[in-house]
Amino acid sequence: MWHWNWSRPLQSSSYLSGFEELILNTSHLVLNDQNDSWSFSLDMDGVYTVNEGRRLIDAALLPTSESPARWLNTIPQKVNIFLWRVALDNLPTRLNFSKRELKIQQISCPSCNYGIESLDHALFGCLIAKHVWSGIQLWTNVGLPGENNIMPGLLFLEIKICPGSFCDPVVQGSVLVSF
Repeated sequence: MWHWNWSRPLQSSSYLSGFEELILNTSHLVLNDQNDSWSFSLDMDGVYTVNEGRRLIDAALLPTSESPARWLNTIPQKVNIFLWRVALDNLPTRLNFSKRELKIQQISCPSCNYGIESLDHALFGCLIAKHVWSGIQLWTNVGLPGENNIMPGLLFLEIKICPGSFCDPVVQGSVLVSF
């Protein structure tokens, strides 16, 4: 049983209710004479490591994807990262800013003022993007699908340019870099 020796009486009702709640929540605790120690409850052995902490944080915060990222060694790493962010719809578009509740004046495309600046619009639907894609079509002599979704568009492009199991990495990289 606990014995409390207060220097002055508890007079406020909020202090009294908080103290009563503390007593209720700690009444089941049994103290022993051992020294205090730290234990990491999220790990089996109770020992915290930076690696385990990082793994838990990554699992909680990083987005997951059903398909693994495809890295091409023939193109710059920044292009691989860009394509990975495209696949996760993690580019700084005005629609994504709005979804994250960032204060922006408008979500329409600043380049064409025609549609909402989403990933698909920025890469396929915007008038400037359409102009770039028409240049790619002339260069590759390959027709491209519409602006409904970027990933089928990229897969379509890869299949059209690389119909067999072997694809010239320079051509594949050039097409991906050009967009």
